[in-house]
Amino acid sequence: MFTFGTIFALVRLYASGALKWVLSIFSDAFEWLTKDWRHIAITALAIFSLWHQFYLAPMNASRIAGLEADLEAERLAHTQTVTNYRLATARAERDAKENAARVVREQAAQTKEIVDDFEARLAHARARAAAVEQRMQRNTASGADPGGAAPADLPVLPGTARGADAPAAQVGLSPEPGQHVACPEDRVCLTIGEALTATETALQLDSLISWIERQAAIRFSPVEATDDDG
Repeated sequence: MFTFGTIFALVRLYASGALKWVLSIFSDAFEWLTKDWRHIAITALAIFSLWHQFYLAPMNASRIAGLEADLEAERLAHTQTVTNYRLATARAERDAKENAARVVREQAAQTKEIVDDFEARLAHARARAAAVEQRMQRNTASGADPGGAAPADLPVLPGTARGADAPAAQVGLSPEPGQHVACPEDRVCLTIGEALTATETALQLDSLISWIERQAAIRFSPVEATDDDG
């Protein structure tokens, strides 16, 4: 429907003669179109060319630009993904190598500490055994009462006689032929060599148990980095 403003504009055009001129142009154009069918084809082609030039081509160009931008963004995202994957792979390989080196270092340190402690304890036990054996030999050679010179940490068995039988009873030495040794029924009497062998075996087992426990306590998985570590 025509509004009042539209009607007023048409009236003004008609009054000024412009409307008549416009109508004459449309009349001449319609007469030219209907005069020859080729004029209709030419006009349609011209209209299509104008529509393509000023509407369809810009719209297609805008769509193509948008598709190209999306494609470029996808390409950049793919490139970034590949880069991140390579960086993550390299970081994981580096962390795995560092973790393996850390585990080897900790294992070696724990092993060295256990071995050093075992060797120190073994040397101490052997030194004590050698000292006891030398003291027993000196007491036997001098004919002194070995009971009064009982070595430290080797208690004198209660109820044993002083004299020639005492040394073997105290430290478990094998008696000389014909010598009587008082060995309590609730104890096992060993020679110094046997006692030293038993001590060495006990130290070996104790060190082995300690080594296994401390090796098991080592963390084999990589330590996760915190935000503060970057």
